[in-house]
Amino acid sequence: MSNILLTRALYSSYFLIASCFMIMFPQKLLASDGFSGQMLKTLVVNFLANKGMESHPAININKKFPACGSPLAIFPMFKGWSTVEVVCTENGNDWKVLVRTRAQLSDSKNSMEPVVSGKNLAIVVTKSLSKGHLITEKDIQVIEAKKRIGTGTFRNKIDLIGRKLKTNISVGFPVRSRHLEPNWVISSGDQIEIVKAGNMFNVSVIGIALQNGQRGEKIKVKNISSEKTLVARIINEKKVSINANTIGN
Repeated sequence: MSNILLTRALYSSYFLIASCFMIMFPQKLLASDGFSGQMLKTLVVNFLANKGMESHPAININKKFPACGSPLAIFPMFKGWSTVEVVCTENGNDWKVLVRTRAQLSDSKNSMEPVVSGKNLAIVVTKSLSKGHLITEKDIQVIEAKKRIGTGTFRNKIDLIGRKLKTNISVGFPVRSRHLEPNWVISSGDQIEIVKAGNMFNVSVIGIALQNGQRGEKIKVKNISSEKTLVARIINEKKVSINANTIGN
């Protein structure tokens, strides 16, 4: 009788341990049988949550995806995280799938968009990085520069995470557009909207981009009305932002 009880206890312990393993290491457990849509959806949601974003991936939870013997990698697509590419990194089994995430920055304290009005913000690297490196959140931090550091810099982490370096950067140096593999949002000669959103008003004029630019960086633009050259920060592929007291000059 005691042997039967002992056997039952051992089986119960086995299934308890197996259940815990499934929760803690779902990728490895499902790698040999493939991934369910629900598993892939959870993976993307958790990945973006760690970057301060709330997402709702458009994945059929009942769909089956191929097996992968190595960890899955997730990369931004189309100049942002609203669509991601999930890639199997296993040699000889390099399948991938595009997922629309509808990602938005969360309102939590971990948000990567430190919008601080009136401050000269810049992103610097926390350690020396080599050419070809894919930037992660741990590689960079936002600081308030003591002096102006010119154009080509960034102030929001989300504009840099997942981007590839085309040159080395030493620890403490600001990340500039010239350090990155090109990912132009605006090209020189593009017609753009120059805007400034104040507390009580919005001002906008039509302008022309005088430089190629990536999301979040500063470039030179021309106010078509006044023919003046200004420095503006890129918001998206059609819009840049500047200080209110310079827009009409």
